[in-house]
Amino acid sequence: MKKKKVLPIIIVVIAVIAAFCVYYFVLKPAPEEEAGSETVKLEDMYYYVPGEYFVTNIEESSALCKTSVSLALTGKDQTTFLETNNAVIRNAVIKVLISHTEDELRTAGAIDMLEGEMSAELKTALRLEELQTVYISDFVIQ
Repeated sequence: MKKKKVLPIIIVVIAVIAAFCVYYFVLKPAPEEEAGSETVKLEDMYYYVPGEYFVTNIEESSALCKTSVSLALTGKDQTTFLETNNAVIRNAVIKVLISHTEDELRTAGAIDMLEGEMSAELKTALRLEELQTVYISDFVIQ
């Protein structure tokens, strides 16, 4: 008698698991298909390097920070505009760097924080919505 009661429960559990698997592996939309997400492909980007590197002092410290950055952009090539405004770009990067203490710059998340702040500062300073992010390739505090 117990076998007759357990068998329907097992069938229901298997059906639920199968339905979940079908949804998860077959019907669930891919991340790029979800509403509101726009993925930029790396091959659609171009990069601008605003000079070899930056060396600047750090707030409330005698240490210096040396870093190199690259701007990742999409859309039509605006290299001429960026070259013309190179002083504005370098100024924005330096403003971000000198606004942090040495302790802040030595944290594990410092690079991500700086990249985000530099991106925001440059978008504002240049009114450049095509800027996707800023990449920091070198970062030394001495």
